[in-house]
Amino acid sequence: MNSEEHAGLWAAYLDTVIEFSDPDGCRWRLRARAADESGAAVAPEFLRSDFVAWVITAWNPESELVTAERNAAAHEELLADLEAASLLALPAVGMSSDRKWSEDSLLVVGAAREWVLGVAAKYRQNAVFRWSPEAFEVVGALLPGEALRAWVCEPI
Repeated sequence: MNSEEHAGLWAAYLDTVIEFSDPDGCRWRLRARAADESGAAVAPEFLRSDFVAWVITAWNPESELVTAERNAAAHEELLADLEAASLLALPAVGMSSDRKWSEDSLLVVGAAREWVLGVAAKYRQNAVFRWSPEAFEVVGALLPGEALRAWVCEPI
């Protein structure tokens, strides 16, 4: 991958919108806050004030499209990995802001960074998302780099 392709993927990751369901089944939308956007960053009540949540997928390794069957099988394997690690995993979808690209994902609460990056490498993911009270971050797994943004989370 050349640097231009890397930059294009990274820009797409920074533009990702995450929709997820909380333990009560309420739906939420998480996204990076626009530079000119104001307002408080308010997290759903099920998260503690010092939370760290990760968004991870097993779909489309290295951002290359694969069949629906391969994506479904990889997602089931990822669910088994999370269950074996006794981690809270909530259904999520990561999508481009124009909704032309989407991937089934999981919002994982309480996982260690090393564990998440190891699982991301296992499923050949270029990057994962880390969400905390301080920032919404893209964290490189196979691709180098990290980028932080302020965030907005709202019920949908």
